[in-house]
Amino acid sequence: MLVVTPAPTLRDFQRIAAYNPCMHHATQSPLARLMVAGLDRLTLVANHVLAAEPQAVARLKPHSGRVVDAQGLMPALLPTGLAAMVGADVDAVHVRWRITPAGLLDRVAPATDSLAVQAADAVVSASSQSLTTVLRAMAAHDFSVVQVHGDAALAADIQWVIENVRWDYAGD
Repeated sequence: MLVVTPAPTLRDFQRIAAYNPCMHHATQSPLARLMVAGLDRLTLVANHVLAAEPQAVARLKPHSGRVVDAQGLMPALLPTGLAAMVGADVDAVHVRWRITPAGLLDRVAPATDSLAVQAADAVVSASSQSLTTVLRAMAAHDFSVVQVHGDAALAADIQWVIENVRWDYAGD
C-alpha cells in the first residue's frame, strides 16, 4: 500500500530548532525577526538614555551581571490587531537584559545565552496593555502603571531609574 504524505510547509520548518544557535533567526517567522530587531533597538535607546544620566549608571553598576526581565510590554508596543493578524503570541514575548559592568543593559538572546534559562533577579511589568495609557501615566509622573518585583536592592534601583531618568530628546 502506498502512503502519500503531504509536503512540508513553511510552518513545519519554522518549528524545527536550529542546530546552530547563531542561525536561530533563520527558523523564526518574519514577525519574530522584526520583534527581535525592535528589542535590539529598544536596548540601544535605553542605553543612550542611561548613559546620559551618570547617577542612573552609578546605581546600576553594583548590580553588574544581574538579570532583569521586562514582561507584558510587547502588547503595548505593537499596534492594535497586528499580533492577532499574524498569529503571534506577544504575551509570551519579553525582554531579558543583563546589567553590564558599565551600568548599561545587554539584551540576552534566548537562543544563544545560558542566562536565558536562569531565573531573573528582577521583573519589570506594565499594568496596562495600552502604550498610550502607560506613556500618559508616566508623563504625569504616575508610575503605578509599572511594577518592579524581585531582589529588593535591585528593584529599588530600577524603580529609581524609572522614576528619575528622562530622555532629553530636545538635546539629542
